Amino acid sequence: MPDSLAYEYRGAICCEECFDEGTKKRDFERQEIMTEEQHKLKPLEGLSFGDSVIGRANREIMKPQIEIARKESGRIKSYENRK
Repeated sequence: MPDSLAYEYRGAICCEECFDEGTKKRDFERQEIMTEEQHKLKPLEGLSFGDSVIGRANREIMKPQIEIARKESGRIKSYENRK
């Protein structure tokens, strides 16, 4: 497809005819990733992780959940075209 006929939306390239469908698909993918990330972070919400007794205890107790939250999903890498 010639560059002059290509449209880009959030990293996805579409032709003029497919642009509306492409934007809907891209927005859906983005929303799914945001929902997935919110679910990973929800258990950590509102907790202190500073350098205090409570922060250290929270880091120890929530260690598995923190590790899960740190990892990028394959969906994010695919969305960002970083396979």
